[in-house]
Amino acid sequence: MRISESSPSPLPQKGIDIRTLERIKKSITGSLHPLSAEQISKLAGVSLSTTRNYLSYLVEEQIIIEEQQYGTVGRPLRLYRIAN
Repeated sequence: MRISESSPSPLPQKGIDIRTLERIKKSITGSLHPLSAEQISKLAGVSLSTTRNYLSYLVEEQIIIEEQQYGTVGRPLRLYRIAN
């Protein structure tokens, strides 16, 4: 994360809007169980592609944890939860 010279608060990377970021974080924080990107997208009211970009950023910053749930057929489901 970058820090602005005029402000002590950290700024997210380019392309990350702080209000959208907070909506997505709030959606995850409000859940007792890990959520899929689709569930988070619906809760936050943000498109799925935007949600995935923000989730990738949050995982990279170690704010959330990405887990995989394996089923019997197809790709594993990626689930997200707040890091402790």
